[in-house]
Parts: sequence; C-alpha cells; structure tokens
Amino acid sequence: IEKFFEKNLVKIIPEFKTLFKQIKIKNRNFIEDKIELLRNEKNYILIARIVKQTDNNMVIGYVVTFEDVTNLINAQKMAAWSDIARKIAHEIKNPLTPLKLGAERLKGKNLLLSNNRKKFNQTLEMILRQVDDIHHLVDEFSSFARMPSPKLKKINLSVFMHTYLEPISNFYPNIEFKNEFSKNANVFSLIDEKQIRQVLTNVIKNSYECFESSNFLNPIITISFVIDKSFCIIRIKDNGNGFQNVNKEKVMEPYYTTKANGTGLGLSICKKIMEDHNGSIDIESSKNGTSVILMLPKI
Repeated sequence: IEKFFEKNLVKIIPEFKTLFKQIKIKNRNFIEDKIELLRNEKNYILIARIVKQTDNNMVIGYVVTFEDVTNLINAQKMAAWSDIARKIAHEIKNPLTPLKLGAERLKGKNLLLSNNRKKFNQTLEMILRQVDDIHHLVDEFSSFARMPSPKLKKINLSVFMHTYLEPISNFYPNIEFKNEFSKNANVFSLIDEKQIRQVLTNVIKNSYECFESSNFLNPIITISFVIDKSFCIIRIKDNGNGFQNVNKEKVMEPYYTTKANGTGLGLSICKKIMEDHNGSIDIESSKNGTSVILMLPKI
C-alpha cells in the first residue's frame, strides 16, 4: 500500500473518476455509489463514498472510503435465484394435484365404464389445461428467469368461473362444492386466465390439504361471486377448522407456512398475481372455517 502514498487516486483506480466528477458537478459534500472493477480477470464490487473537506468555504481535499461487497452481492444474487427456482417449482407442483387425481380416476375406469361421457370429457379437458399451464410457466421461466407478467385480456368472469369450477368436483370427489353464482351474468375484467386459475387452484388445494390433514368429515367448499360498484368479489369459503392466533398478514409472506411440509410460497404468489391484476386477496378465518376473498376490478 505504501507505494501508492501521495499518488493520484484516479490514476491508480480510474473507475473512481466518475465519482469525483459527480461530487464536483452536483456541488455536494457527500457522494456514494457502487463501482465495479475488473482486475486479473476477477470482478470486484465496491461501495465507494467521497466526503468533501472544506476550510473557510475552500475545498482542501476529499476523504475517500470504499467497502468490498462482492461476496455480499453474489450471495444476494444466489438467494434471488434460489427464490425464483422455489417459486417456479411450487407453481409447477400446483397443477400436478388435479392431474394426479384425474389420472387416478381414469385409471380406475369408473368414468370409462359409465355412460357419463360428459364427466369423462371434463376430466380430459382439465388435464390438458393443467399441462398447458405447466408448459406456460416453464417457457416463461426459460425466457425471462422470472415469474411471468400477466397477459391481460377482457374476460367474462362469470363464464370463466363456471368453466373452471364445473369439473372441479371430479378431482376432489370427497368434497362437496357449492357454487353460489349465475353463469349467465355478464361481468367483465382484464385478467390473465392462466394466472387467475393458478390462484383458484392454490386456494382450493389449500382447503383440500387442510381437510385431508385433519381427517375432516363432511368437507364443503362454497364459491360465491358478488359484484359491487368497482370490483368483482370471489369468495372461496371452506367449513374446516380454520386457523386461530395467526396474523393473516404473516400468512401472505414468503416462506411462512402452518403446514408440516409447506413451502410458504403459495399465498405470497397469489398475492403478487392479484396485485399485478390491480386487485387484492384477503383471508378471514375462524373456528368455523376459512374464507379467501379475491377482488378483481370490473370494466
């Protein structure tokens, strides 16, 4: 270090030149910025700070400090990629539940041996739709290495909901579904159908898993659809045991889970999707069950 004493810092580290220019042009007493260096084919990331020293309003020099944050930045990048990978893995697993249940029903030949071709076709359509959703997520991840932005289209929500929910009982045969809305209502919203299906699948799967883990008798999921002045409100209510003494804001945070084998990502992804749709998601829970309220702006 001694060989650099009384030497011009900019000549030693040319990357600092921009920082000195900033403090002079902006006429400030303090400047902080991130600087990237390449030395011996290795990248370094520094947080550099310059403080102006004055005497009687005359600049007499500068104090320069810098901190090597290379390892910290790299660790943050790795954590971010790990987070993305876990979210993608979680969302790929989501459609697999109805796929597995549908395949098991077909394997048992219950539908094939019956004359109810409608249920058989609904099962096949659900499987194909969920496979398409998986392909969509993988393609988006490969292209952008991030959760996909919504591709919004004007959709009749009542028709969309009816199409999604009509075959759902085929995949959760032990649950009674009650649909309290009219499929003939003309209510439109700008949504990404795949992403809203993700939200619905996640919420219903959560109720299903809670029923299964507690061996709940006579499980019921009620789906209602209400329209107010500005929003379409979808309420998904189960009659399970609910969860008490849990902060509902906490439930929406990444990695927070009340399940033994949960990842804690499902509801945080749902929240992000709803926010991207200029909507919201809320949870109400008591000993009589849990309600998830989805709000989408109507047009």
